[in-house]
Amino acid sequence: MKQKSPKATGNPWKVNPDTSEQVTVPVPKPVIMVKVDGPFRERERKLWTFLLHAVAHRLEESRVHELPAADVWKVFNQLGGERGKAWLWDALASLSDTKVTFEGVDKGDVRYKTITRLISAVRLNEGRGTDTIWFEFPQMLIDAIKQPLQYARIRTHHLISLSGKYSVTLYEILEGVANQKHPILEVSVEDLRQWLKVPNGKLKCWGHFHSRCLEPAVKEINSNPYGSGFEVSYELIQGARSKVKAVRFTVKKTDSRLQFEDSLQNSGNQSVKCAFKPSTYEKAKKLVPGLDVYGLELEWRAWKCKKGQAIDNEEAAFLGFCKKRIRKKMSLKTSMQCSS
Repeated sequence: MKQKSPKATGNPWKVNPDTSEQVTVPVPKPVIMVKVDGPFRERERKLWTFLLHAVAHRLEESRVHELPAADVWKVFNQLGGERGKAWLWDALASLSDTKVTFEGVDKGDVRYKTITRLISAVRLNEGRGTDTIWFEFPQMLIDAIKQPLQYARIRTHHLISLSGKYSVTLYEILEGVANQKHPILEVSVEDLRQWLKVPNGKLKCWGHFHSRCLEPAVKEINSNPYGSGFEVSYELIQGARSKVKAVRFTVKKTDSRLQFEDSLQNSGNQSVKCAFKPSTYEKAKKLVPGLDVYGLELEWRAWKCKKGQAIDNEEAAFLGFCKKRIRKKMSLKTSMQCSS
């Protein structure tokens, strides 16, 4: 029986601390842990994961994707990430310059090696309040993303909220371990430095690496186990002359995470679609000024799922739902005014 590909869950556009653990997206482990060449810093990791989550349900439906830039800025601002507008183009350009190497064995037991960019093309259309991001994932990367094995289920909003320089990458690495039968990772100090993208020539002394990189990152991750979905401990493996040669991490999931994962299995790991075209959101905002269009989208999709009927034109149906909601709100407001 063919194994189903893992699905993204939750709505990346809707920031709610009470449901942040449900906003997840599967990311191939090679993007996290294998050699990555280029300016793939914590800012780029956050943005790439968010872009992937925003279009995860239609990766194979369209090669080129578009998103409203203002709404991307808003999510990052709400979660304490990058502020302002200038960083977005710089981060997109960096992603188009970043390459990742995949190595493995295919179904025919043939070893393979693949090099691909994280984003093959980017474009930023600037207009009066209607800036739009256009971007494209390479097909070979899409194939890796759709693989059911070798992935980490990243909590998108939690990732963006992390502030430590090395916390972002360490969280992703440990998330890739959390779902293993034995959630233990032993990694050499040399490989850990490479995965965390410690600059060459920096923190060469173990004491400096431990106090300025490893220890602060672990501390930040453990400071919010609800957000991370796990707690982590580590021990040092010593070699000759008591020199630290490796670090052994042990990951323990939280109870709330275990409950969420049970619910995923019971629901067949169904994805939650959560992205219309930018023009659809602009139309919705004009129809329901002052209301949260992304929250309304969640309500509409829940209603559609409950009805269990196929809808030919989802955009028109969603906008009709918005019209009904604003009429209901205005009717209630009028009734309250009359009664007073």
